[in-house]
Order: sequence, then structure tokens, then C-alpha cells
Amino acid sequence: MHNVIQKHNDTTSLEKTTFSSKKEAVIFLQKKWRRYIVMKKFKNPSDTQMNNRLNPLPIGNDPISHIENHFKIKKHPAIVTAGGAQCLRSAINLTMKPNNQLGDKPKIFLMDCDASVLRFWKLLTQAFNNSPNIESFLGKMPIFFDHNPIADTYNVSLNYPENMSGPEKYIQWLVKESTPYEEQKKLINGSDLYKDLTIDDYHPWEHFKYFYDLFDSDNDRFIWIKKVVTNQLCLIKNCWLESIESFEFIKNVCDYHGYEICVYASNIDFDDDIYKRRLYSNIKLLSPSIIVRTKNAIEKNSDDTSGVPIVTEYIKGNKIDNLIDKYHCLKTTMRITMIIQFGIITVLSIMLANVLFNPK
Repeated sequence: MHNVIQKHNDTTSLEKTTFSSKKEAVIFLQKKWRRYIVMKKFKNPSDTQMNNRLNPLPIGNDPISHIENHFKIKKHPAIVTAGGAQCLRSAINLTMKPNNQLGDKPKIFLMDCDASVLRFWKLLTQAFNNSPNIESFLGKMPIFFDHNPIADTYNVSLNYPENMSGPEKYIQWLVKESTPYEEQKKLINGSDLYKDLTIDDYHPWEHFKYFYDLFDSDNDRFIWIKKVVTNQLCLIKNCWLESIESFEFIKNVCDYHGYEICVYASNIDFDDDIYKRRLYSNIKLLSPSIIVRTKNAIEKNSDDTSGVPIVTEYIKGNKIDNLIDKYHCLKTTMRITMIIQFGIITVLSIMLANVLFNPK
């Protein structure tokens, strides 16, 4: 007889397991060891206690990414991103074949620290699961109507889910952070902030219009997107800046399956260079093939310091060290400048004191 002491999760009790043979004991230990390794490397590191609220957008306000003009995927793709449904357009553009046929369905790791973003994606997944075709799905989307551009007022129709109250639907579909398409056109085409960009350079910011354009009346395209959302989406509730374990988890999964990683950092950015360096050091852990990010323009005399994204950058993965060093050098330069300024002020203060207290 062979005995194995099994430790429970509460770390306070031990259980003796008896086996009839050495082989049975070895198999048992191997099984436990494999489970430990799997849990260590492949357990979703979502922070269940995190509940940030950052005014997320249901679709996203980035310019449409044209990654296909800057990078060609070589292996099965994995997309690491955040925010709203605009990543689905990026998934199509990234994987589209030269003959305009839909390519491999990418794995999407959507990491966001805003709990409402993940609730939106779960509701969107539910809508796809309960929709056999385009018409059925679009019927579940919030629809804006009676838009008054002068008064900037509109009504919204919320049909799904039927068992959810109106205010709850309004919140979970992130309707407050959406914008009627006609209002979006007025904003983009009429503002100097968007420079040479037009409405055609952006995704529609309202649900119905975005998905209507995304499906392009093509049921095969609808099925492809539906399978991406329902089968290939991994939601991670965590922070791009703080959660190193989330990047390690994504890297472990992608290495195991042989995925090639593309990072859509969107307009995730920080004013402080220390934070920027930490962000891109975390992204480096993924060994991405390419990073797509946006730069923002800030309106003059505006209280909004976040701005709007107007420029898309495509950074090859082997250039990420240059990006990290850039922010390190900028911070070092700032520190040296501050030290020099402090030194000059100190010397001038001493000289002034000598003049005041040691007059000739």
C-alpha cells in the first residue's frame, strides 16, 4: 500500500490518500502536478475586486486602423486590446486574405480595468449567441431616433434583453457614452481638432450603424464575427499599467498555441514618462510583432486634457526597446534639467545672502 499526503486549499488540513500500487500513486501525483502547472500558467488573472469607471465607449473613438498596409501576419493571430467593439474591425483588417476572403479567426484578449466594459462585452456576446442572422442581431442593438441636431437631443429604442429594465439596458449598453451618427458627422466634419480627417476615417460611434457597416449585408461575415466574439474572446479585468501577471498569462497562452501577437494599445497612454515606460515594458513581455497606438489632439482652452485620437502609429515589435528608452531618456533629461536649475538657484541664493549679510 502507498500513502500520499494531500494538502487542501485552506492550508490547514491534510488528507491521507491510500493507493493499491506505486503506479497508481505516481499517476495521482502527475495529475496533481499538471493541474498545478495549468492553474499557475493559464488561470485568468482578472481582479474581481476592481471596479473602475472611466467613461468607456461602446465602440471606440479611434481612427480606423489600416494595419494591413503596414504588417502581414505570418501565424495564427492573437489581438491584445482594450475598450469597445472597434477591435472587431481591426480583426477583419488584420486577417483579410489578398482575395478579400475572411482569414483565420483571431484570439482576442480584451483587457480593461473598467468593469462596465466587460459587462458590455458579456451582453454583446449574449446578443450574438441569441441571433441566428444579421437582422436578428441588429434588432437587439440600441437605436437612436428623433435626433435634433440643434437642441442636441434624441430618443433611443432599447429592445434587448427583454428581461432587463430600461435603465439597466441603458447602462449596460453604454448608451450614455454613445453618439448618434448624425451628431458624430457634425462633430468630426465641423471641428478643426480633427484636421484632415473626415467621418469616413472613423468607426460609427453608435451601435446599430457600426455593426450594420461591419457586417456589410454579408451573412458569412456575420457568422465569422459571431464566432470570434463567442468562441475567441477572452475578457480580463485588470490594468495595463499594474498587472504584469495579465501579460504573463496572455504570453503563456499564445506561446502554447503558437499565436502571433498584435497589440492594439488604442489611446492607452499617460502624461508621465515613468508610466509610459512601465506600460511599454509590460507590453514587451508579450514579444508582440506589432503595436498599434494612437496619439491625441487636445483642444485649446478646453478642460478636457485627454483629447481625441487623430493619429495612428504602427510600431514593429523589435522597436519597442527604442520606445522604452525614449521615455527613460526623456525622464532622465528632465531630472538633469531640474538638478541644474536647483543648483543655479542655490548658487544665486548663496550669492544674494552674501551681499545682504556681508555688505562691504
